[in-house]
Amino acid sequence: MAFKISRSMKNQVRVYKLVEFLESGAGFLVLTVLTVDVGTYGTAMSARILWLCVALFVLEVVSKVMRGIIYKEYFQGMSCAQVSKSQGQSSRMILGSFHVLNGKVRSTFAYVSLSAFVRLCAMIAQLGLGVRLYRAIPDLTRRRDYHEDWAKMRAHEFIAVTCICLLLHSLLMCILIFFGLEYALFRTCLYALEFRRCRDMQLTDNGHFPFWERFERIRLEIETGVTWYFHYNRHFCFQAVEAHSNKTECGLPGYWFYSVKELVDMVREDLPDLYEEVYEGRKGKTSGKKVDMALGSLKHLSKQNKMGGCELFASDDEMAKHMQDLSQASRCKTDVDASRDFARAQGYLAMLRVIKSSAPNSDYIKMAASILAGFASSLSVLPWQPSPLGLGDGFDSQHFILSMLQDDDFRSCTVQLLHSLIKQFASVSPDSPLNGSSTFDLQDATLSAICSFANAASDIHAHHDDLKTRGLCPSCLTDAARRDAPAGQEDCCEVQITPSRSGGEGPTKRREEDPEYYKMQFSNSFTTLRPLGWPLETPIPDFHGADNVWVCALNGVRSALGKQETVDILLNAAIHWPNLSSSIVTDCVRTLSCLWSRRMIKWHRFDEQLLNDFPQPMALIEDLERADAVREKLKSLVDRFSEFPPDSMITAPFCNLHVAKILISQGIRDVDAQVAKILLQCLCYWRRALGSRELDWFACETIETLRDLFVTSTEQDSLKLQIWQSSGGVNCLRLMLNDKVSVSRSVRFCREAQTFGHRFREHMVSVQDGGEQPWAYDAGTHTNRCVAAAARLFAELIQSNKGFNILSQPQDGEAFFETLIMSLSSILAPEPDQRAGQLDRSRTDGPPGRSIPGTNTTSRSCSSILPLLNITARLVLLFWESLGNPAWRPVFGLFENINSALTESSEHRLEYFETAVNNLLAKVYAARIASYVVDRCPQLFETSHTFCSRHLLNIFLPPLVDHFVLPGAFPRLQRRLGLDEWQVRLREEANNLIAKVLIRVIPRAYELQQHPTEGRGEMERALDDLNDWAIRLHIGNREERQKMPDMVSGLVDLVHRLHSDAKRRPSQVMDPAESV
Repeated sequence: MAFKISRSMKNQVRVYKLVEFLESGAGFLVLTVLTVDVGTYGTAMSARILWLCVALFVLEVVSKVMRGIIYKEYFQGMSCAQVSKSQGQSSRMILGSFHVLNGKVRSTFAYVSLSAFVRLCAMIAQLGLGVRLYRAIPDLTRRRDYHEDWAKMRAHEFIAVTCICLLLHSLLMCILIFFGLEYALFRTCLYALEFRRCRDMQLTDNGHFPFWERFERIRLEIETGVTWYFHYNRHFCFQAVEAHSNKTECGLPGYWFYSVKELVDMVREDLPDLYEEVYEGRKGKTSGKKVDMALGSLKHLSKQNKMGGCELFASDDEMAKHMQDLSQASRCKTDVDASRDFARAQGYLAMLRVIKSSAPNSDYIKMAASILAGFASSLSVLPWQPSPLGLGDGFDSQHFILSMLQDDDFRSCTVQLLHSLIKQFASVSPDSPLNGSSTFDLQDATLSAICSFANAASDIHAHHDDLKTRGLCPSCLTDAARRDAPAGQEDCCEVQITPSRSGGEGPTKRREEDPEYYKMQFSNSFTTLRPLGWPLETPIPDFHGADNVWVCALNGVRSALGKQETVDILLNAAIHWPNLSSSIVTDCVRTLSCLWSRRMIKWHRFDEQLLNDFPQPMALIEDLERADAVREKLKSLVDRFSEFPPDSMITAPFCNLHVAKILISQGIRDVDAQVAKILLQCLCYWRRALGSRELDWFACETIETLRDLFVTSTEQDSLKLQIWQSSGGVNCLRLMLNDKVSVSRSVRFCREAQTFGHRFREHMVSVQDGGEQPWAYDAGTHTNRCVAAAARLFAELIQSNKGFNILSQPQDGEAFFETLIMSLSSILAPEPDQRAGQLDRSRTDGPPGRSIPGTNTTSRSCSSILPLLNITARLVLLFWESLGNPAWRPVFGLFENINSALTESSEHRLEYFETAVNNLLAKVYAARIASYVVDRCPQLFETSHTFCSRHLLNIFLPPLVDHFVLPGAFPRLQRRLGLDEWQVRLREEANNLIAKVLIRVIPRAYELQQHPTEGRGEMERALDDLNDWAIRLHIGNREERQKMPDMVSGLVDLVHRLHSDAKRRPSQVMDPAESV
């Protein structure tokens, strides 16, 4: 398991500690013998022997002192819990690091490596000096009086004993240094001996996981073992209660000592005493301490995640705060192994009994609610997870969780939990006579638990609805499944809302999909160890039973949360709570959003729209008894959020986004202006808080939601004006169209909207010419991942020239168009290797189980020598990291072929998928913007206009030409995504749009070419490349010409005609209108 230390790891640490104890004793024995040698028989020794003994004595003392200093320097003032948290993260624990496996793995030089290095140097020096001491013994035996001088004879005997002690001590040090390799070899031999008797025996519980999942889990297990070694070294006699209560020295939670099932059983056994302990003040008894330890450990476990080495978020607090709001990372909120064990141990039933058995408003209720808040949100993620081998023979994690969710008893338990939590939340108000902070904590815990159950139910319902719509739900493929459904549940999950306007062309419009490919679009199909990690090798879960029984049944989660009384409680709390930034308000809005919003279940929008392509919401407002009153309360909530200026973010950032999605999903459209205002507040917040990746995800979803609001609104003219005037509107989109955003300058751009265009142009020209100021380098640039989303919304805003026309409004005129063209050019420009004529073949990988097209066939014939490659990685990960590590485990076999994992699995990561999709969509949207600019602003092509200056054409023309001239210039997606048809459709659209833009631009370029300047610029070179391309196609195969779109074919004819006219009339100036 990733969250706890296994029994085998504890045994390994104990063996290491035993050997270390023997080595320490042998070291003191060496010091004792050397002291006797020098102090008693020093006068009988030769100078050579005497100084060798002194050197050995000093060496042993220095070795022990240095290891003690290292231990003290690393761990002084740190408890065991702090050591566990700082593993692989704290700079205090790391002296240096380097990367292996193509930079995907970071190996660190820390306490274990430094101690092993000191011990290794001491062992080598001790062996060298010991050999010299042994060879110096004849200096005593050769003396004539040796047999007559008993002192020399006793000195000889003690030197021989010293050599034996040195050999024993060196042997023990060698065992400690290479303990990890030796123990791994021992376990391998043990596995080989036991294989015949138990063929299911495995050295690790991670045998069913993909390579990178297994790799990360083993490294996490090693870090856990090092922490246990530290704990065992300091206070091995501590039991779970002492360790948990002694926060200053230890503080390790109870799951380090007990399994989750044992902790749940402890709580269940002491349930009868909970009520009396609170009322009678008997909390100091042993049973109370035991229950406190068990509940506290489960609470700590429910909040922790194991995203080791992830530099995704700005801080742990920010990560935990926004994790559940991001579809790309919500699956990583909780450790799935702990959640699975909690479900198997019937932890939900135990927490229900705790809430029922405890006194009202007690700490036990708060702890139980906090535990549920952590574990419940992962109920929709667990069915996607593979099954570790250590859970038992034949255990199927997916089958167990789905069966639990389809069980009527679990549904009843969940509903009772929700009723109890809602009652507890409603019974306590901020003005309660209880302690203020305690009251707030209790309400926060209960509401978080309610929100977690709602989040899981919404996720399950959304996945089932999406799979059913696309014909991928096995239980929904035949009418028999519907006829066999319980009465009253046949259509319980059918919720329909008629969209206001037809939507876009998503990548999955076909009725029939390939499940293996379509699975790659779901966020939950990827590992929970890293938000940008690798896909899991599990099939798509069948959520039909879980959705019908647990979520949508008449007495299921939806009915418990969607009652009029519950909705009123949540809305009143969100509206009347004094602090809008409070987590109470945020969780109320989150819970309502889980009920009423169309949920995003994929890691990318894929050109889809909210009302047309997203799954149906879990519930409808119109089904409530007082639906009109609920709508009015939602409008008042929006009014309260929007009463603040756009540049001040009073509410939590994701709160505004959730409210906007509720109103759009439920068809409440008479407050579109206020909804747009709160969304623009979010974009203003992005500009001020520029930095971490989760804010880019947040900004992208905000932009997409603002676009959904705009394209389906009946007030598009007023919305365009509002977006234009806001500092989070068009100017923010212009800033986002650049893939690199200066952190320092983005802050300045938030002000002085009237001069934004001129300052932005100065900045872009300065960066392009290499004139960026040094202080800006210190501030750094942020890699902006919002280009595609910003370009999509910007294209929608300028698509129609009815009413308010953005392209005719800019007060900065030339600066607006110049910066826009420069941004579009940077988006459309190919990669540097593509510009040099090289093909990027790394993105043409095949589907699962197939070889990668374009790979070198010679490598296949050399499969016998593949294990000999990656020597550096094997030396580092299998040798260097094992030195002196008491908990080391091999992350892969010595002769295991890891090249397939490096060439395939390393590219099959969400990070690369997201980058590829963003690049593809950004180029298509940029082409749309360029096409709209050409259509809406014909005056831009007048001879005197700055747009058509040679400077801008030198920037804008080359990327447009490269799109046709360079092979592979258009981004290609990984084939494993299964989006080939969608990719082809987007490429055809981009070809037509770019050809359309070139048809309007190149006449002006040829006109400027007739007036040459000093040297040949990029424009001239681009025209030459375009002409060569057109000639090849013009005189080429007619069948190939016939397959070309009409716009591209017209571009070829135009280029050929313009080039011919330029040759015939080199001194005449052509009329662009005539050429077109």
